[in-house]
Amino acid sequence: MNSPIWNESFSVGHPVLDGQHKELLALCQQAADCVEDVSLEGAEHFHMLLNDLAVYAKKHFRTEEKILSQHSYPLLNEQKTEHEEYEVWLSETLLAAMDGNSDKADVHQFLSAWWVRHILESDMRYREFLSGINRKY
Repeated sequence: MNSPIWNESFSVGHPVLDGQHKELLALCQQAADCVEDVSLEGAEHFHMLLNDLAVYAKKHFRTEEKILSQHSYPLLNEQKTEHEEYEVWLSETLLAAMDGNSDKADVHQFLSAWWVRHILESDMRYREFLSGINRKY
């Protein structure tokens, strides 16, 4: 199963956030590698990856929100709302996975699509904003 792979079109121009986005896409790729594994170990590994993704996404969201807040980004509330919606979805998905009620392929497809859309649409909105801030220093 395919997952998006980092390339420069994903760059928001901030090294910390770009590095975190790379890691998040790598976790999506690892989840893709688990989709075909129908063993109990495969299910456990997939669940652990979802947990890792939840923890890392939370770290990334807080980092991103802190950076954007420090620079008074005007669309910060919209960004936070999107982050919160993702965290709720992922929490529900983790609970379903623990009960064995999740389709790994569907979960992977949603994760990959969400991160691509989030980076290429929502996060790209602040790219020019942050680059303008950086030019001032």
